[in-house]
Amino acid sequence: MSIRAFAFDLYGTLIEDLGRDSYDALLRQMAAVLLQPADGFSAAWRQVGNRRTTGGFATLEECLTHICNVLGTQVAALSDVMDLVDYNFSGTSAKKKRL
Repeated sequence: MSIRAFAFDLYGTLIEDLGRDSYDALLRQMAAVLLQPADGFSAAWRQVGNRRTTGGFATLEECLTHICNVLGTQVAALSDVMDLVDYNFSGTSAKKKRL
């Protein structure tokens, strides 16, 4: 099978990257929603970084479910975490979209 097309993101060309401070703040917010210490959540997030960015998880929700299982966190809070992610990358949340 030959490759006919591909897409790539060269330093935020297609998807705007968060700066380091904003990224760290988002991880702290995600940890707070999941009722986890920020350091523990950040460590678990970074531990699966390669797997997360190379297709080891089919979705962000799958990745967060894995992290929740590792940390012993209730998976029920995932929709709130996804709203945080949506808001930080698009400026709107899924909750606002549903209203």
